[in-house]
Amino acid sequence: MWILRAKHARITIFLTAAPDDSLESLKQQLFIALHDTHLDDPNDDDLRLRISGIIHTDHTQTLRDAGLQDGAVFEFALRRHGQWMPFCIEPYPESSDT
Repeated sequence: MWILRAKHARITIFLTAAPDDSLESLKQQLFIALHDTHLDDPNDDDLRLRISGIIHTDHTQTLRDAGLQDGAVFEFALRRHGQWMPFCIEPYPESSDT
């Protein structure tokens, strides 16, 4: 099993998946995780995945074929009210510990 990190803005969701799982199953897992953590919106009707800068539309691809590996980070963007939200990863603020 692989551990993957899905990111959008300041949200990071950890998912587990097998290398031969499809991107469609990864999307479904991500929707479930968003719902379970109450980060979803009832107006979210789809999401898209960006892996290594490439937006994937062939969701029959395996995770390995899409370029993922154990510990990989990928981005997601939601479609809300028919409009795609932009991909966005916001860095966490630097620590000000002195």
